[in-house]
Amino acid sequence: MSRVHREAQLIALAAAVAGLWLLPIASSVWVDEAGSWWVIRDGLSPTIERSIDATGQSPLYYVMLWAWTSATGTSEVAMRALSLAGVGVSAFLLWRLGRKLLGPDAALPAAIAFASLGGFGSVAFSAADARPYGIGLAFVVGSTLALVRWVDAPRARTAALYALLLLGAIYMVYTYAIIALGHAIFVLVRARRQALPVRQVAITVATIGLALIPAVLHLVEILNRPNIFESVPFSFSARRLFPFGLLVGAAIIGLAFTHAPQRVRVPRAQPGTGALLAGWTVLPLVVLAVLALAVAPKFFYARYYLAAMPGLALLAGWMLASLAQARARAAAAIALAVLTLVAYADPQHTREDWRAAAAQVEESGPGTLVLLRSGFAGSKPDRLADPQVIGLVRSPLDYYGVAGDIELLPFRLDVGARAYADALLDRRIGARNTVAFVTRAPFLDAEAWLTERLHREGFGSRTVLDGDVRVVIYRRS
Repeated sequence: MSRVHREAQLIALAAAVAGLWLLPIASSVWVDEAGSWWVIRDGLSPTIERSIDATGQSPLYYVMLWAWTSATGTSEVAMRALSLAGVGVSAFLLWRLGRKLLGPDAALPAAIAFASLGGFGSVAFSAADARPYGIGLAFVVGSTLALVRWVDAPRARTAALYALLLLGAIYMVYTYAIIALGHAIFVLVRARRQALPVRQVAITVATIGLALIPAVLHLVEILNRPNIFESVPFSFSARRLFPFGLLVGAAIIGLAFTHAPQRVRVPRAQPGTGALLAGWTVLPLVVLAVLALAVAPKFFYARYYLAAMPGLALLAGWMLASLAQARARAAAAIALAVLTLVAYADPQHTREDWRAAAAQVEESGPGTLVLLRSGFAGSKPDRLADPQVIGLVRSPLDYYGVAGDIELLPFRLDVGARAYADALLDRRIGARNTVAFVTRAPFLDAEAWLTERLHREGFGSRTVLDGDVRVVIYRRS
């Protein structure tokens, strides 16, 4: 690859990072990020307690976030900077892994593909998201690189580094444990070609297994929580396949820049690479799809597939490396970055603008009763007296300093929840003249109920914020 082609691809990589990772980093937090802030807001001891009791992950990320924000503050940028750094390290390690497995022609396109994976729950999304998924990717890619190095030159310290990084990935996000399937396949394939130290393998596996006992016990407790699998309804959209279409389009553009008789080639790779990438990408999709069908549809959520994204990026780099000419490979990689920027660049991290919602509530005036339905699945009537549930559900407005009189509405207004909400409104409405209703889409059943109730009592309504967070102000005529 010539210097010009390399520099052009580095510029494309920088553009993807700027447009997909950095552009939305100062925008409003969304409900899950507000939950991260609530976990860490009151010091180290509450951070550990809340992360164990109220989240679906271990305390590792939240302790890191607490330590980081103790020095930097809890602004949107400060909270997200930890994830940004983690995904940046992931991209660098992926480039190193790509060079080792696939060669330099595939490494940089793979890093560009990794940086360009956009959309909700994607790599780019996790880079500007104050949750554990982004920094967990650094452990995922780092453990894979350590494993490849250990297989190439088995040493006890490399095995120890692999075990440490894999445990970091799993303790960061429990579902990231699925990458171990691809690792196991890679080791088995390479063991057929070369002798591997059985003692080192056994010690490493035993060490990882013992170290995961606390995680397994915590996971069992999580799975026994009430309503653990209740969430926003999931529906599959063809838009999830859009990044693959962009990759094919980029490859076609690259072919257009090839004028030699040989347009494509078969790029060389280290032994076992195909097995590693297949196990890294296909097996996680299969396992999570089975869980989604057998247990709960929420396993189809994109964030649970993030651990497979570095493998998919390496496959994309391998595909682009099959273009015979350097300028074709550079053109395809640049086209991929440009296409994804056009498709996904957005100054808003999500459609949830809690910052604007908080401003509208504050503008409604003193004495306003604020009714909040933030969308946390655990906010059922029988749990809305739990201080942890209250703190978590209130967190999007508390993060932005809303000081009003806030009451919480249940996650769904079924028959029992509606009776709870009616009693709440009867008890709190009194002689108030203003009610602010704040809800997270797509559930509008609470708004229909509230509008009917308050219209009967002489209130008019006006929607002051529409979108994935909706604010309706009711004023007594």
